[in-house]
Amino acid sequence: MLDDLVCSLDHKRRSLIVKRLLEEATNRQVVVFTHEITFFMELKTEADRSGVIFEQETISNYCNEPGDISQIIPWQGMTVKDRTGKLKNELQGIVSLYNSGDMDSYYYRAKEWCELLRESWEQAVEEILFNDVIQRYNPCVQTQRLKKAPFIQDLYSELEAGMMECSAWCHDQARAINGDIPTAEDLKKYMECFEKYWKQYKAK
Repeated sequence: MLDDLVCSLDHKRRSLIVKRLLEEATNRQVVVFTHEITFFMELKTEADRSGVIFEQETISNYCNEPGDISQIIPWQGMTVKDRTGKLKNELQGIVSLYNSGDMDSYYYRAKEWCELLRESWEQAVEEILFNDVIQRYNPCVQTQRLKKAPFIQDLYSELEAGMMECSAWCHDQARAINGDIPTAEDLKKYMECFEKYWKQYKAK
């Protein structure tokens, strides 16, 4: 069991520690505590690549009450697949608000949800278009992954269209426009479009 073992270390030494931890994990269980998300992402990525079983839990402090344990990792560390699951769960509650007629609450929840969906489309640029060749939390450029990167013009066009559809409403709207807000059915379509996109094009 190791706690915060990369504090004050540069990325080169951190990568060496990741390599050593994974070597040890092939022989025994290794438990690591860290608040450094860059280290977490590198460890997770390398574990997946090496075929080492990797499980994560998040320990949070809410309202000065420590010890809240969840298997959900922070949003910034989620993959496209992880984000899809979270967004679909959130969407159920938003649809319920719409159906109940509570449009004020629906407006704010739906707007926030669309912003997160837009961020997920942006994550898809990194993870799907370029097959994680370059990752924002990883100092390495993994050129070998370019072989399976599915980037083509049509794929980019689909991504741009999906992103624009859900994000147009995220920006401040001019008073003179007074446009309609997306319905619950619109949000469902946004979600279906995103999920279909990454499942279709994710490198095998």
